[in-house]
Amino acid sequence: MDFPLKKLPVKALTSPTRIYTETDMTQIYVLEPSENRILVYNKDDRTGGAVYTGQYIFDELSDIRDFWVDKNTNTMYVLTGTSIYRTAL
Repeated sequence: MDFPLKKLPVKALTSPTRIYTETDMTQIYVLEPSENRILVYNKDDRTGGAVYTGQYIFDELSDIRDFWVDKNTNTMYVLTGTSIYRTAL
């Protein structure tokens, strides 16, 4: 089954480790810890794929292991080896 992606990021996604979305969310979030970033895609109901819309880069963090998005408060939580950080979306 194909999953078309449009408007890819300038720096290609090469080693993602986590994907987060929910059925009623319009975004898909992809963690790439090797680049300290989380990429954001909008779901494309017309094609069944996704459209790249931006990214969060965490230059000040290292050892990012996981993340979670609270859609009700528009907050992202990022887990490193030693701490949990939060940022507004």
